[in-house]
Amino acid sequence: MTDGSQTLSPAEETVDPGSLTRQDFEAWIDQDFIIPTDQMDPLALTLRAVVESPYNKGRPRAQGGEGYYLELSGPADRYFIQDTAPIRLPDGRVCPLFITNNGPRDGQMHYQIIFN
Repeated sequence: MTDGSQTLSPAEETVDPGSLTRQDFEAWIDQDFIIPTDQMDPLALTLRAVVESPYNKGRPRAQGGEGYYLELSGPADRYFIQDTAPIRLPDGRVCPLFITNNGPRDGQMHYQIIFN
């Protein structure tokens, strides 16, 4: 896990969220995603799981039938509420993703990013 001391730069390579696959994220389980914050240090959130969406059953692949969501966790004493943020992926690229705070559990704050 990183210490969150990395900063985001506008010159960094960005990636379209639609180009990322479930397999990309599965390869990053237990790695950190860096979220910029209003405070000096960005927030490091660890990807805990990639879960198939229960709402895409029966939809053909061409209609987005591959929905999934990411479960992330981070420190309970610093947290991100909800917003679209330029998140630094474990491979160093930056991707705008909408992240939602799901509240504290087991001493950590939990988050979700949904891909429909």
